[in-house]
Amino acid sequence: LFPYTTLFRSGIVAHLFRYADCLLLLAEAKALLGEDIAAEINAVRERAYGKEYFEANKATVAYPNDKGDFYTNNPFVAGDENPVEAVLKERLRELMYEGKRWYDIRTLGYTEKYSTANSSRLLWPIDANTLTNNKELKQTPGYTTDNKE
Repeated sequence: LFPYTTLFRSGIVAHLFRYADCLLLLAEAKALLGEDIAAEINAVRERAYGKEYFEANKATVAYPNDKGDFYTNNPFVAGDENPVEAVLKERLRELMYEGKRWYDIRTLGYTEKYSTANSSRLLWPIDANTLTNNKELKQTPGYTTDNKE
């Protein structure tokens, strides 16, 4: 592979994924299929905590034993009981500040549970030029076509 800076100067469009993101995407797919997600989540946690700490504290930090205080009574994060929500929690922790949370909860249908977003604004409006050029299109519900919103 190219060095990171060379890649961006070359004009090549590349999407870079961290290994933890790939593991969590696999865990998400397994959770949706009803399969066990422990191996993927624990691989991410072991890397984050360090192998020695993780091995010494598996009873409290390994999936599905994580019951940290931050997650008690927090309306935006679930526990480890539901595998899909456990993956969302792990993605929240691991990918914080990478701009993926909204897409995670939106894709899995958890926007009303884990955000304060207005349900009428979950879809983007169609721009006026597109609506003008294609009379068959209708504006996204919740938006008007007279440029007031």
